[in-house]
Amino acid sequence: MFVNIENLLERKGLMELKDHLVQTHGKGEDIHRFLDQYHEEFGDVHRVIFHHDVGINHIVAKFGEEARWVAEKHVMDDFKGKIPFGIDDYWFFPEMNELKYLKAFRLALKIHGEPDE
Repeated sequence: MFVNIENLLERKGLMELKDHLVQTHGKGEDIHRFLDQYHEEFGDVHRVIFHHDVGINHIVAKFGEEARWVAEKHVMDDFKGKIPFGIDDYWFFPEMNELKYLKAFRLALKIHGEPDE
């Protein structure tokens, strides 16, 4: 299912809340916290849950259309200017802790449903 490719995540200077608030002119604290709500539990693989187009659409449904640019900015900052298309995008693949990854992937499936074929 997943190809073992070079991890394209920007590892240096990952976005933190204070940086995000500066970049978004103080907007989107709730959105940032929502996107990263599973970081403590899953570490970097938390991104499979909401850091993609499907997750951004989920955020827009929850917070309104004005939340889109804040969520897109957050995701692009974490992925070198790119936005993965969904939970099965090649950007997400097991890294150091496959069990943690699989748990995060299953949670993403529960929230978003099966990826489109």
